[in-house]
Amino acid sequence: DPWLRCTQVLEGNAGGARSSVILLHGFGGTPRDLRALAERLADRGFRAIVPVIPDQTGTTFAYGRGRVSPAEYADWLLDLIRRETAASGQPPSLVGFSMGGALATQAAVDHAVAKLVLISPYFNLPERIQWVAGVSNWLRWIFPVVPKVAKGQILDPDGYKEYATGSYFVS
Repeated sequence: DPWLRCTQVLEGNAGGARSSVILLHGFGGTPRDLRALAERLADRGFRAIVPVIPDQTGTTFAYGRGRVSPAEYADWLLDLIRRETAASGQPPSLVGFSMGGALATQAAVDHAVAKLVLISPYFNLPERIQWVAGVSNWLRWIFPVVPKVAKGQILDPDGYKEYATGSYFVS
């Protein structure tokens, strides 16, 4: 399925294309996570771009994740925003899910965007479980990758069956 490993671009279906929308998946996710939303936006005339976030899909071995710096992610996304702005003559909207929400927020600070939509953005762990981050920093030397035991918390049984995770291992 190319939605699991390749950037997807859906041209707007309703006559002349409206503005662009860049949809960013989360950590270890894939463009497929945002497929339904991208298809709806394209049906309404938007050009929907669902990029593969560098080193975040199942094609990237989990142990290698985390090697792209925050500055490199910012440069990558700002370049994409600049290209979409130049192509359409207007800034794109950004939609970010989880880690993609954090990237979208950072990019919106550094570059003009039409709209910013955040879906469950990841900014930090809640204070009551901050200890998890500290423990995981030490455990990563013993267990650099661990298997993903569930596909996520999807309350729709049919949606859960259809969901394909980007990676079966987490770094």
